[in-house]
Amino acid sequence: MVRRAATRYDTLILAADVGGTNTSIAIVGTCDRRFEILARYRTSTPGLACFEDGLSEALSSFRAELNLRELTLCCVSAAGPVVGEECRLTNVPWAIRRAELERVTGLKAYLVNDFTAISYALPLLDHRNPDQITPLTSPGTLGAPQSAPETGFASGRDGIATVVGAGTGLGVGFVVHEGGEFRAWPSEGGHTDLAPYDKRSDALAAYLRRELGGRPDWEHAVSGNGIAHLFAFLRRHEFATHHSEALNRIEAAPSRERAALISAAAGHDPLCRATIEFFVELYARAASGVALQLLPSAGVYLAGGIAPKNQRFFVEGDRFMKSFCATYHDGLREILAATPVSIINDYEISLYGAAHAGTVLDRRPDRRNE
Repeated sequence: MVRRAATRYDTLILAADVGGTNTSIAIVGTCDRRFEILARYRTSTPGLACFEDGLSEALSSFRAELNLRELTLCCVSAAGPVVGEECRLTNVPWAIRRAELERVTGLKAYLVNDFTAISYALPLLDHRNPDQITPLTSPGTLGAPQSAPETGFASGRDGIATVVGAGTGLGVGFVVHEGGEFRAWPSEGGHTDLAPYDKRSDALAAYLRRELGGRPDWEHAVSGNGIAHLFAFLRRHEFATHHSEALNRIEAAPSRERAALISAAAGHDPLCRATIEFFVELYARAASGVALQLLPSAGVYLAGGIAPKNQRFFVEGDRFMKSFCATYHDGLREILAATPVSIINDYEISLYGAAHAGTVLDRRPDRRNE
């Protein structure tokens, strides 16, 4: 998609989101707190010999439609830890370096972790737009749903918002609003120890310890790979006599493809349905732990591709929120029930977040990357 830039944009930013599967590069126009994608380029990450190749191709395609001399800066979000001025992607055998970004683009460049970028996108979300988010309300008397103007940072109050995102792995990040400024912080919270809470989750933890040969973390259960683990656990412990065409297809598929097949069959296969339901409950427990650690008054946001695609399993019977609010302590339950929780539906969030991160970092010259 290409749209010509208009004079209403204060700045034009070259933003990129580099994941293990896909790379998206865009020109984002900004005006106050409004960010709009004007041009977009997408390619397969494994098909690139290096990120700079994709960046050069994107710039060539943009040049035919936009005046690239109007670009003010570049910010790249990548799925890997940023150390110094380099990011080595977790699932790709090459690195991205800030110096190379500046050489190729001729722009001041910033490099951030993918969940740092998503955290920077949280203040930009429109809570009245169902294409962007779906709010999850607390069940029964546990708490009243938050009104749209008061969720997120729309009220203008200081506070924290956190993102917990299940995709290929489980990512965690958070952003702080204080004194009119936003600052995002990285986290490896998805790798904290899996915390069993009943007999079934006790059995799951024991199963994963045996299978992994070590101590399982939340990512081993709450992720695409986690869905495959949950399926195998339930198949052995609760559905040993179950047989179906879906089961045969899933067990014959490579492990990386099983999560999508399980999700697709959850509407009609009882084992697949039980797997997704268990996944949602575990996702809620992981998110509630993050919420109690950070007390995010501006909300908990569920990112990644799994939640939007399986949204009905989160909503039906208040499954996610019942598990999210389930704690022995009345006071803690009230805190969790009062915490706004939303599913992010907008797949462009990392690009918006990278653009916002670039504008924030550009005002802090002492911080080149995050």
